[in-house]
Amino acid sequence: MKKITKITLVFTSVSTLPLPFVSAACNLDDLNNEKKLIIDTNLNVLGKTMNALEIKERLDLMYESGKSNDEIIKYINLFTVKPINVPIGSTLTYLNSESTGKGDLNLSFKFKQDDGQSETITKKYSNFELYSEKGGESGKINGGIAKVGDLKLNTDVNRNGRKIGAMEFKNKFDKQFDSVNGDATKMLDWMKQYIDIEGDYSQNSKWVYKVHKSTHHHGDGNLHAYISARDRITGRVYRAFDGEGNPGITFLGWNKVKKIGNIFIEKIANVSPEGAKVKANQAAKEINSASSIDEKINIIKKYSMESFEEYFKGDNSQVDYQINAEENNDDINQLHLIFNVKGKIQKDFNIENQTTVTLNRFFTNLKVGDYTFNTVESNFKHYANELLAWIGGNQNGGHPQELKLNDYSDQVMDIFNGEDYSDFNEKSEAAGELIEELVFELQNVWGELDKYKNILTEEEKSSVVKIFNNYDFVKNARIEGTLLKKANEISKLTEADKQKQGIQELAELTKKQLLNGWALCLKMTLSKAEKRAAEYTKDNIKHTILQRMISKSKEMIENQKYSHIDYQNMMVNIDHELDNFKFGDFESLNFEQLVEVMKDNLGYSITKDSTNDNFTYEIDRNENVPKVIDHTNSATEAKDFSVLVITIKVTDKKTGIVEPKTFNIIFKHSEN
Repeated sequence: MKKITKITLVFTSVSTLPLPFVSAACNLDDLNNEKKLIIDTNLNVLGKTMNALEIKERLDLMYESGKSNDEIIKYINLFTVKPINVPIGSTLTYLNSESTGKGDLNLSFKFKQDDGQSETITKKYSNFELYSEKGGESGKINGGIAKVGDLKLNTDVNRNGRKIGAMEFKNKFDKQFDSVNGDATKMLDWMKQYIDIEGDYSQNSKWVYKVHKSTHHHGDGNLHAYISARDRITGRVYRAFDGEGNPGITFLGWNKVKKIGNIFIEKIANVSPEGAKVKANQAAKEINSASSIDEKINIIKKYSMESFEEYFKGDNSQVDYQINAEENNDDINQLHLIFNVKGKIQKDFNIENQTTVTLNRFFTNLKVGDYTFNTVESNFKHYANELLAWIGGNQNGGHPQELKLNDYSDQVMDIFNGEDYSDFNEKSEAAGELIEELVFELQNVWGELDKYKNILTEEEKSSVVKIFNNYDFVKNARIEGTLLKKANEISKLTEADKQKQGIQELAELTKKQLLNGWALCLKMTLSKAEKRAAEYTKDNIKHTILQRMISKSKEMIENQKYSHIDYQNMMVNIDHELDNFKFGDFESLNFEQLVEVMKDNLGYSITKDSTNDNFTYEIDRNENVPKVIDHTNSATEAKDFSVLVITIKVTDKKTGIVEPKTFNIIFKHSEN
């Protein structure tokens, strides 16, 4: 029967291992009392983490650079259980290395004995980690922080990087590479002008870095860079990449800063905290009414995150600037600024020299009665229609439908009783593969529920963990779970009666242990539901739908006879109910519930400024019905974002005056 391929690895860090191996290998003289040559080819733990090509490359480099024979022998000793021992009076000289397609390494030596006889000896070293060559384009690192060795590289280029394009960077990169002959330290020093890089890459670093000239661009907004790292002692390549730096790292953000004379400004940027307090049209009126360019620049500085340092320090005596803001009463969150520049001797501004930039998220920090809404930090993980559904009902398609339970289907017996496979060996192999998939699926879900395992007894946890297939990387030993072990035993049976009995035992054991595992997963999920139900009961919130799920879950846990798919579906339904319905059966929110959902579910910052309730609040669903507007950037035609337009009727309790407060909440674009 085919052996299981999906396993869980138990690793021991090797980062601290080289030093003990080095010290063990350094004192060769103490071992030379042996009277015969010993070349041990059994790899130690460190050796098994290397691939043959890495060791060959390091040996070739040491040989070509004139390292002594003793240094080369000590390097080889890093990776074997026992160091090479040469009898007193004899010599062993390293000659060359050859790696094979199977991942083995052949090392050749010249052995000269004390009587003058000599011979060439070749030893084969096996059980290395196989070399994994990565593609040059597929799988490259995109977004966030890329890690190479101990370096952390921000894949969003810095301010200087945003001032130039990827093509210009590549031209500069090539010239710098040639001028320093590819020296990695000098290249990384230079790259830090445009890319934020953290970490030590000096001679004191554990890693030796290489910046590869194969770095290239995919148009002016995308740079694909190749950087690799090797362990300074062993030559082991940092495993996220291969020796050529594949699959590489994508750097974005180029050409995002526009240059208009001495004015540098982000093409698209978010406003400052001051800008978040006003509507876009208010800022536009201020800018357009200013009487001088300096005054306009200072207003933009107030509402943006720009310093305009180059403008104020630069020489502007030979140029004229023109700055206008588009006034749009319908867009309270976004403002377009139009810049132009010309020489003093030119009569008119040329429309072809116009540059349009965008400031986003005006009026995202506002007062609503006693509350302050700060929605500037939209995480763009949600859509506006999600919150609209909360406000108007039928949230996310409604509550989950009540689950109809199906009896357990014995797939193991189906394989042996069916006609899809011709003989017992094929059937037992298919059964083993089925059990592998079923166990692996359960193991994944079990791992996701770690923080709820405190509700289980040690006996319950052990009853599930024992069926998982594991691999102990430290002991280099495979650990078969109970179901796999049973399946392997049955595959070896040859007598028909014993095969029939074994099949029945395997089927019963699979059902028992599999359903026990899923029942305990459901038990952990149920604990979340019961906690929420207790909160609902305390607050007198109706929750009949959640209560039905709780009752049915208890029955499923008690009577483990249903399809394992039903256990999974019940867990999904409970999680959906808890995530999307914070107020039990109720589907349409009042203002206070809206605030809670925005804070807890969507992550917006909303604070109440007074302990006194000075106002009452009502979501306007009549005169100003909540609606979603998809926003397309008029300057770039890009699908920018969507907003949910909400009007809250705020009534002063003392005066009875009603003030409608209309504002937008920014979300991911509906079509993205």
